[in-house]
Amino acid sequence: MARLRISKQARAELLEITIHIARDSLASARRFDSFLREKFRRLARTPGIGRSRDELSPGCRSFPVGRYIILYRHQRGIVEILNVIHGARDLGSIFGSESD
Repeated sequence: MARLRISKQARAELLEITIHIARDSLASARRFDSFLREKFRRLARTPGIGRSRDELSPGCRSFPVGRYIILYRHQRGIVEILNVIHGARDLGSIFGSESD
């Protein structure tokens, strides 16, 4: 299993998502936070799953989770969670490139 690292940006996005959900239900927010973190661990166990997104950043991969997309990179035995973004967002504008 690769080591797992969560970027500051991804931590901030995860907190923002959790706060948004908690406005309606604290219990749901906690469950979703745990659910996403389990997906992070899954990526560390099986790096390379998901779609290659080199057009966003070299070595970047995306993995869908419900309405969200986890963007991550696997290098030298470390899976780094780069972003957790709502699927409706324009990834190209976030990364300064064109995306489909």
